[in-house]
Amino acid sequence: MQALTVLLAEQDSAVASALATSLDEHRHSVRVVRSLDELRLEISRLHAHVVVVDLETVGLAEVTKLRREFRVPVICTHRVPDDELWTAAMEAGAADVCERSNIAALVRALRYARSGFSSAA
Repeated sequence: MQALTVLLAEQDSAVASALATSLDEHRHSVRVVRSLDELRLEISRLHAHVVVVDLETVGLAEVTKLRREFRVPVICTHRVPDDELWTAAMEAGAADVCERSNIAALVRALRYARSGFSSAA
């Protein structure tokens, strides 16, 4: 599988570092951003394949806007995602929602999002 360019929007630097390191081990090129403005700029600049956003950093309304404007798959993370949050995120256009500490689920979501992105391109 070709390496993905992944943008990770996460304000908690310890979480961001752990996620980026784990995703790097799965051959993904990861760039951490700390704000929505920086995320928007980097999506265009890097031609990101997938965006991973912590829902405490980027809200659901912004997920919808990102999907419409950039047509990039968005995977949402949260400390404790529940069914209600998952449903709301999916309605906002997210490709998936993962607990941010569950690296295996995040890697699966990246594979899924990338396969959908490839077939749509």
